[in-house]
Amino acid sequence: WLEDGDRLRLGWDVRLTTQDPPSGFSVVVDATDGRIISIDRLAADGRSPTSRAPADASAQVAQVQVARADVAQANACNAPAPPSACIFVVDPIYASGNPRIDIDDANAILVGVPLPNLIDPSSPDLVGRYAAIAPEVAPLFADADGIWGADGRGRSDGTFEAGMTYYWIDYAQQIVQELGFRHHADDPVEFVPIEPAFPDNAFYLFTEDRIHMGQGADGVNEAEDAQGIIHEYGHALLQSAVPDIITAEGGAFHESIGDLVSVFTTLEFRTGDVGCLFHWAERGACIRRVDTDLVYPQDLRFEVHLDGELFSGAVWDVFTAVLDRETGLTPSDCQVRPANPCDAVRDEVYATLLGSLNFLTPTLTLDDAATAFAVSDQTFFAGRNATEIRRAFADHGLSANGTPAMMIEGLADFQRSNAEAAVKILHPFRGDLTLRLDVVDAAGAGLCSDTLLAPDPEDDADNVTGRFDLVDTECADLLPPTPDRVWQLTVVDDGPLDQGTVFQFAISHEGQRFLAEGLPAVIPDVDPAGVTVRVTGAGS
Repeated sequence: WLEDGDRLRLGWDVRLTTQDPPSGFSVVVDATDGRIISIDRLAADGRSPTSRAPADASAQVAQVQVARADVAQANACNAPAPPSACIFVVDPIYASGNPRIDIDDANAILVGVPLPNLIDPSSPDLVGRYAAIAPEVAPLFADADGIWGADGRGRSDGTFEAGMTYYWIDYAQQIVQELGFRHHADDPVEFVPIEPAFPDNAFYLFTEDRIHMGQGADGVNEAEDAQGIIHEYGHALLQSAVPDIITAEGGAFHESIGDLVSVFTTLEFRTGDVGCLFHWAERGACIRRVDTDLVYPQDLRFEVHLDGELFSGAVWDVFTAVLDRETGLTPSDCQVRPANPCDAVRDEVYATLLGSLNFLTPTLTLDDAATAFAVSDQTFFAGRNATEIRRAFADHGLSANGTPAMMIEGLADFQRSNAEAAVKILHPFRGDLTLRLDVVDAAGAGLCSDTLLAPDPEDDADNVTGRFDLVDTECADLLPPTPDRVWQLTVVDDGPLDQGTVFQFAISHEGQRFLAEGLPAVIPDVDPAGVTVRVTGAGS
């Protein structure tokens, strides 16, 4: 439906792909007269029209920093048993610590890694759970011996680029799942390791859910840099979580997500100039950065890649501030292995970013994204980093007031209520449900009661997920929960057919969170007693 003043008109959203330029588009057409209402590009590439100045080489550290068990430092590939690959960690500059490493010397720092999660490990094609080579080009990059890129970069068969692309997409997805999220985990993203039609760039095509890594005009192909691969995969993660973002600021957010996913995925391998992005193809010049001090709106340049630096700069400042608060370190200290000094902070800030995607709509603005980031911190980490988030986004001119589409109130100052109940219930028809909150003493005698949700046959939405403010209720005086003041949530389903589950019930009081025991709990169907879950205050 198309908005037309105070009325709506019917339209069609037509999706198409093009070969010249290689891209995808959403074309909205009036269903009555055939008039084209809008055209939005549904593709995201890696590079803006301008590049940054070369990075300062003085701070580069000449060492290879490697963290995870399946990546071993080596001076030659020494690939393990097939299926495996020779890769760069992350690129020759970060792997060597030398921003001026010669292209002919790059193969000396290859690392051999196994290729996990392949559907058929004996197949000559790279088809896995999270990444799969595009079927029409698979024969061009097949490797019969199962060791992709054994001869290193710069070969005509392209197996090095294929192994790099597969490995780093799979690696990025594993980290996403380690942090508790499954964005794009349900099907593999397809990729083209070398795309001659897109020289010196890379792009993600929304309509095909496919990553195209371009061919380098100067002999360095885009898939030689894990940063570029992961950046494009960041677009796929965001498209999975918030499909078809088409607003102007949404495009900038898309680019910032790609940059941040790339940096946080490879943080422990980034030596020297940690905030630099995509410097291998430019021989040390940073195409973009995540550590800018750009301010909205005066620094908007109306180019999505460059404007994305506004949001990524704010998130990076959050990471930097929390890292300093928790460890006294700076991002340049994060390569001290195997001590892993930054992993816990990186994981928390990255998880906050990934969690924020669940709170966004396709019509987002950068302020919406700031709001969602704050909400994610409140939801998943009890607002632990609210001060740093408030300061960092304000420094970049972004506020968390949100828009009506956000459906979130009271977050302008990032403050949580002093008394609230958090509930997460999955149910196909929540209009059947009654939610009653009670406080009872140790003997089970009632002290107070309040109805949080009453049945509503007109409410055909699913699930009950959110927070109920308790400040103005009679039960608030009975906080915090104790064994003599037990807080109970009773959920009654008085409608047939649909069965639900209580996944979360928590009571928060003055920054302390008390969790219910024995969850998840099934809600019995058509049962006036329902199911009751309790917060006893015995532990937080």
